[in-house]
Amino acid sequence: MDYCSLNDKQKKELLHRKYVKNQLSFAEIARQVGTYANRVRRDASKLGIEIRSRSDAAKIALDSGRSKHPTEGKSHSEQTKLKIS
Repeated sequence: MDYCSLNDKQKKELLHRKYVKNQLSFAEIARQVGTYANRVRRDASKLGIEIRSRSDAAKIALDSGRSKHPTEGKSHSEQTKLKIS
């Protein structure tokens, strides 16, 4: 599929299906269609698709296993706990 040759209606359908329903990131969509993430983001904005906030995107990435929680499973040493208190 050549993303650049799609018309606006086809792009909107593709982005709605992948970004809204499947909750893929712009980078993942871009990789699948053979373009770059910012082009996909700009098209989504132009076509009226609401772009997720950073916190919403991070939550989806954590829930889907796409990224790992930065502090999960880590703990402070006893010495650090004493310094904090």
